Amino acid sequence: MSFFRKHPTASLMKKDNLYKTVISKLPIQNRIYYCESLIYRIQKDLLNSTCQLQKKELKTISKLAETELKHLRKKIFKS
Repeated sequence: MSFFRKHPTASLMKKDNLYKTVISKLPIQNRIYYCESLIYRIQKDLLNSTCQLQKKELKTISKLAETELKHLRKKIFKS
């Protein structure tokens, strides 16, 4: 029996054009700061948003940023 994911795996680069074009080329520490800031800003936006579609998209981006943040922190500890 196969297990299927609800949604295909995405990455922050696919959802956030700024991260893809600019931030991803910066040193790891700058990328970590960006992800932390993005998560913080999204939490603020979620409090003020009333649109369910917008909230869903914000939550998706927040989860992608958290995943990227974990990945970047692992890179720092490996070096």
